[in-house]
Amino acid sequence: MSDKTSLRLRFLERKDDHIVYPFRTCPKGIKISRMIRPIIKYGDRVLRTRATEVTTITADVQALIDDMIETMHAAPGVGLAAPQIDVSLRIFVADPSSGRRTDDVVIMINREISGREGSKTEPEGCLSVPGFESTVARPTRMIVRGLDRDGTAQSIEGCGLLA
Repeated sequence: MSDKTSLRLRFLERKDDHIVYPFRTCPKGIKISRMIRPIIKYGDRVLRTRATEVTTITADVQALIDDMIETMHAAPGVGLAAPQIDVSLRIFVADPSSGRRTDDVVIMINREISGREGSKTEPEGCLSVPGFESTVARPTRMIVRGLDRDGTAQSIEGCGLLA
């Protein structure tokens, strides 16, 4: 990642047995703890700017994904994109079970829509616009391609809420 797309590193706290960083590979032997990150609100520039493609899956990206899942579940929400926590990378996580089934979590890096069908309208909210809900037109079925958290190519078909 270039300096332009590098992420802010901040020391958060020191616990008895380890240091907690929001987005950092710690030296060997130091644990990286998950954390809940602040969600950026509507109007912020990062939400209007095209996010940068992830070129390498690093320990930092893995820690970011863990933080995103933790943040999404704590909000609570069913989906979260990295720019919503002030990280301009093309990563999103989704969990249509709202945390009830850990196997339902979808992680998509550098997603591209490869197909969509139908249309339906349903009320929907957004974690970056708290308290606001609107009727949104969505496809009834969608296929997206991208990478999983290990960098392996994947294609996911979503219906209903996952579309």
